[in-house]
Amino acid sequence: MKPSLAIFSVTVLVAGMFASPLLANAQTYQQIIPTDKGSIKVGVSTEPATVKPNEVSKLKIDFLTNDGTIQQHIDYTATITKDGTPVFKTIPTHTGEGKVTLPVQFKEGSNDVLIEVQGIFFKPIDPAEKITFSVKTGDGGGIVSKEQPKTSEKPVEQKQTDTAKPAPKESDKNAKSNQEKPTSKSAGTVKITKEKSDRKDIKKKAVKKTIKPTKKSTQ
Repeated sequence: MKPSLAIFSVTVLVAGMFASPLLANAQTYQQIIPTDKGSIKVGVSTEPATVKPNEVSKLKIDFLTNDGTIQQHIDYTATITKDGTPVFKTIPTHTGEGKVTLPVQFKEGSNDVLIEVQGIFFKPIDPAEKITFSVKTGDGGGIVSKEQPKTSEKPVEQKQTDTAKPAPKESDKNAKSNQEKPTSKSAGTVKITKEKSDRKDIKKKAVKKTIKPTKKSTQ
């Protein structure tokens, strides 16, 4: 082998080694969806892009790092359902390359896809991290991502705060005022009753003074 040819071969080999991690960045996906805990992303696409119902299509799945490169050695399962009825399901599977292609016969309408990542680079994940999306068949269809549930977040506890007591109503003020202060009418009645009582006492005293004891006659 000529020296120039050997140098060219080594150059191509080295270039290929450095370029391989970047292939994922050059790959186009219909959707890139992070798992519910965000440890990894999943790039998904179908072939053909417009899926026909009841015909075998390819569902391509690439497991990606947060930098967008292929993440190797992934343990996963994939489940596809249509209105709750199973369409396709894998057993727990390991991919060393970090990418898989699944032959799926999608049903007419919207097909729900659940991918569970159970391990990353030989490190088990329990509970598994999940992504969910839908594959719609026919014209105008494609891959539609769904909002991922935030399983890693805990509900925030709300502290109870003292709330200001409502101001008393005007009617309550008036009722309380009426209880504390007697009305002018009731006060007048009490005064008149007292005067009548005093007059009766005066009359009784006057009668007692005018009556004299009588002497008994003797025979």
